[in-house]
Amino acid sequence: MIIDGEIIVEVGAVRLALTSGRTRREIAEDLGIGLSTLTRWVSDERDSCAPVEPSSDVHAELKRLRRENAVLTQERDLAMEAPRRAIANRASSSGLVHHSDRGSQYCSVDYQAVLRKRGILISMSGKGNCYDNAMVDAFFKTIKSDLIWPVAWQTRQQAENAIARYTDGFYNPVRRHSALGFQSPIAFEREAQKVS
Repeated sequence: MIIDGEIIVEVGAVRLALTSGRTRREIAEDLGIGLSTLTRWVSDERDSCAPVEPSSDVHAELKRLRRENAVLTQERDLAMEAPRRAIANRASSSGLVHHSDRGSQYCSVDYQAVLRKRGILISMSGKGNCYDNAMVDAFFKTIKSDLIWPVAWQTRQQAENAIARYTDGFYNPVRRHSALGFQSPIAFEREAQKVS
């Protein structure tokens, strides 16, 4: 989801930079993106030789892009919270490996800095390797079928609370997994710590 939103912001920002008459610095500051990022986007667009249609209403375009960028910021903040919570729940982060796909939130400097600060090894799937994240994809399918699809929440906060309760109160401590010898993830982790 973040990737689609970033493409929308990128395309809109490039269109403004090339057609609005405003400086790149003004546009970057207005949208809360880095000047170097905007410059790279403009350069990539020029290299592609694709025609850029001017925006008919610069103010409406800026307003729409600000809204889209606010959503991206919320999603990045949510992604940043996940490793912080995981680290807080562990006595030690030594020996941990963080494996993810190549989503922009996981590639971000801030996200990786949180992991590196704790000595967590960063591992990313190979490009186009759809089997690399099979276990986490299975988790997403399970949580969607058990919790997400059957319920309609009134607020995002309600959904976040329900997902946290499901993950911390059922999936990790109780739900047995065939891949873990029919133990819960927490029981499996305890067993592994005893061995090491």
